[in-house]
Amino acid sequence: MLNALKSFLPALKVYRELLSITTESDWTRIYIHGAVEVLNAKLNIKSGVDAPNLAYVLDTNTIPPSIAIGKKQFDPTKVVLQVRLILNITDHFGDLILTVQKGDLRYTRVEVYNSNSAEDVPIGSFINSIADGTGINTMNFTISTSALAEGGPLAPPGYPEIKRMVWAVYYPWYYVNQWGRDPALIDTPLIGPYSSSEGAVIEKHIRMAKSSGIDGFISSWWGPGSYTDKNLGLILDAAKKYDFNVSIYLESLTEGGEARTLDQLTEWLIYFLRTYRNAGALYRLNEKPVIFIWAAQSHTASEWAKVFSDVEKSGYSAKYIATVPMDPNHLIYDPSWMDVFDGLHNYGTVGVNKLDVIYRRLSMVIRTYPLLTNPSKFTLWAPSISPGYDDRAVPGRKDTYQPREDGRYYQGTFSAAWGSDPDWLLITTWNEFPENTHIEPSVKYGYRYLDLTALFTSQFKGMRLSPRVVVVQWTSGDIVYLNQTMQVRVSVTNRGCGAAVNLTSNEEPSRPFIILEDGLAKRVDRLFIGESLNYTVTYGVKEPGRFKVPRTNAIFIDVYGNHYSAISRPVFIEVRARAIIDRVWVSKARADVGSPQTVFIHVSWENNGSTIQNAMLHVNGSSYATNSTGWISINVASTEVGLAIWKVRGVIINSQEWLWLQPVPDPSIIWDMVVFTLSIEDDRINVGGTANIKVDGRHAYDGRPFMGSYSLNDALKRDMVGRYGYRVSVMKDEKYGLTVFKTNEVYVIFDRIKIVDGGALRSRTNIGSSTTVRFRAVYEYDGVVFDSFKGVLYINGSAASWNELEKRWELPTGVSNEPTKRSYVVTSVHDEAYGITVINDAVGPISVVWYKPAEFRVADLRISPTEAQIGEVVTVSVKVINVGEEEGSYTITLIINDKVEDAKKVVLAGGASTTVVFTVVKRDAETYDIKVNGLRGSFMVKAMPWESYAAMAVMTLTVMVVVLLIVWRRVKLGRARISRVSFMKRWFPSY
Repeated sequence: MLNALKSFLPALKVYRELLSITTESDWTRIYIHGAVEVLNAKLNIKSGVDAPNLAYVLDTNTIPPSIAIGKKQFDPTKVVLQVRLILNITDHFGDLILTVQKGDLRYTRVEVYNSNSAEDVPIGSFINSIADGTGINTMNFTISTSALAEGGPLAPPGYPEIKRMVWAVYYPWYYVNQWGRDPALIDTPLIGPYSSSEGAVIEKHIRMAKSSGIDGFISSWWGPGSYTDKNLGLILDAAKKYDFNVSIYLESLTEGGEARTLDQLTEWLIYFLRTYRNAGALYRLNEKPVIFIWAAQSHTASEWAKVFSDVEKSGYSAKYIATVPMDPNHLIYDPSWMDVFDGLHNYGTVGVNKLDVIYRRLSMVIRTYPLLTNPSKFTLWAPSISPGYDDRAVPGRKDTYQPREDGRYYQGTFSAAWGSDPDWLLITTWNEFPENTHIEPSVKYGYRYLDLTALFTSQFKGMRLSPRVVVVQWTSGDIVYLNQTMQVRVSVTNRGCGAAVNLTSNEEPSRPFIILEDGLAKRVDRLFIGESLNYTVTYGVKEPGRFKVPRTNAIFIDVYGNHYSAISRPVFIEVRARAIIDRVWVSKARADVGSPQTVFIHVSWENNGSTIQNAMLHVNGSSYATNSTGWISINVASTEVGLAIWKVRGVIINSQEWLWLQPVPDPSIIWDMVVFTLSIEDDRINVGGTANIKVDGRHAYDGRPFMGSYSLNDALKRDMVGRYGYRVSVMKDEKYGLTVFKTNEVYVIFDRIKIVDGGALRSRTNIGSSTTVRFRAVYEYDGVVFDSFKGVLYINGSAASWNELEKRWELPTGVSNEPTKRSYVVTSVHDEAYGITVINDAVGPISVVWYKPAEFRVADLRISPTEAQIGEVVTVSVKVINVGEEEGSYTITLIINDKVEDAKKVVLAGGASTTVVFTVVKRDAETYDIKVNGLRGSFMVKAMPWESYAAMAVMTLTVMVVVLLIVWRRVKLGRARISRVSFMKRWFPSY
């Protein structure tokens, strides 16, 4: 929907004219004055754009406004500049005066056209070509305002219906530890030091802002991943809860004040729109998110146009509102800003003189710009208002200071902005504490600037920011009992559109209630939109009946000083008397598991002590009716050890739940038994010993020691090897009278070491030698071998050694040098496994005999004859005697001339003797020495007479002939050959 020009514009008569300026002078200036006011202009260079050092501007800082063209000195290049003007004719019977000045060079011509229609109609032409020696060569020309007004006034352009809004610049960059440390923070928030990442703080800010008529926050944003980016999500979430709007302030400069690159700005905008475009609280204009650009002058309008175009090519679009410096010349005559941006605003107001004039002029430029270009182009105007400025505590700043003047400066900026017919208002700022432009309630200024903001916004938007306080109170139920306290909860909530100021809440007195305790303080300086004052009042009630609870009245004012009150609706309560559980009893407090018992509970009235008949008591999930005396009885039993408690869970009287009191403890029974735990130190002991059994009796429920007597099932001393079990068989509980018990059973082995095998390596042995006695031992109960892992076995009092290979104990006997007999027995054992000492020797003593061995003596050497002939047999004999006790063998060796001639072995019993005889034949005549086992002797062999030799020679020859004949015959017959040597040795052994 379109509407006409706003505020002051419909009262103006605006006209459009065209000045075509042609000059060949090196400079020229044309002043526009008379019965007109220049509202807007657009300059367009038509020719001479390449003139050296060309510059042109419409300067409104001069009085009257002027158009200036400059070139290089003495440059005659012709320049044609067209200036399209929007004028307000202040006197339709007056004249437009053009004062034309120029340099001494050549001329300047001005042609005036009426552009109120679709075509430009010429209405005047003037030329200044003088050079009068003054250096400025001034000439005045006039055109009647009626000629200018011909065909006018212009129809005002249409504007879309824009909701008037108030925005506050918001800085989400604080950390809680900054406050009190940063020297630039000379004021502190009234809500206390905070971190901008606290959701509760953000919500509090939104409630305060909305209560003062602020519609949204423009949140400072330093790009993706920054602290302000992380907090932006929290701000959007909080704003959605309160129907509050959010936009961002794109920080186009770095912290060092340098312009960001176009690529970075493009990436940031794409990231923002991709990430947050669907956020519910993000403000949209014509369905497009609105983005405010800080320091837009950091780049040219054409550069911003490229950024926005690149963003749109990525699939995202937005409405962009540029921050412009407070220099009207910079804005009014550079219309390209309005070609690129959807709205313009300023940030600071400090140091700007005649702010109202400049705001009005900026508004005129924005409102009338469509008449110069595109009538359908709309540019939003959003001037800022500010409470003051002080950066003197900020390091590196220029000590700029604008006092707040107790709100007068804030009022002045609002008046200037409101007078410029804005679409929106911007408050700079909500919380820029270092520059002290904040309106957030603070320790230094309290709520002063928030209240002023409420007045300004209500005036700007034409609405009152009235609080609407609703008081609600309630109790936890509609019944209360005598001698009890009653708590009434009160909630005072502001559901209006403005803050409730200096709110006080009070309770009206009412019988029979007595206030015992108030809750929180019941007064607040401000109760903002959506906030509540919640507290609790505790009453005492002494009288039964039905009564109205004291009502709560809230008294407050609004920011305009109007007084209000709000009162809660009435609440009624019924006061009753309570039932009392006054007596309980059980048949036995500690009883045997499984035994039947009975529980008794009594109920009466608290106020008079009378019994309550036919009341239903809910006890442990079951219901029981009281008898005529007010008692209930419950038959119980349990098979499990434990404490059973019977709790009254409810009292029903006359079919209604009733409050009850129980000053006595709940009835209870301990179901119990005695548990006996038997333990033994040694589970294997000597036969004939006494088992050491310890008995620990305790109650199963609580582990208390058993106080009574008991008996075991068997005797503790046993004389037979075996395994015996022990348990408690009888118990008498002298403390609680319990009869049920549980016992474990322990086992003891009565045992001894049994010698099952024994012997000696040699039961008979020579004197002077040693042998070994051996025994094998086992535990008699289970036959387990008693070895060195179990202990040590002693033989005749000496520790034996364990032979792991033979699995037996061994002991060397030692040496005896005399014939004797010794006995060996196991005398003791050292049982490290079980401590067994009793021995069952099934083997008996082992005997070892030492004896004298066989010993031989040789005597009585006899040689016969002592003289012999060659070939004669000589007999050598000796007597051999065994002087020992044992049979033995002995070898008798005959040695002749130190060579062993013969040897004979004899075997003799102890004490026996024999004669050993050797026969010798010698064929050499000589004396032969005889040795026989240490005995010595000799004999002589003599040669034979010659007759004996002749006869022997004949015999020998005869034999040889016979042998030769035999050999000849064997050869002839092909028999085996025989050597001569073999032949001779065979037939003549002595050969």
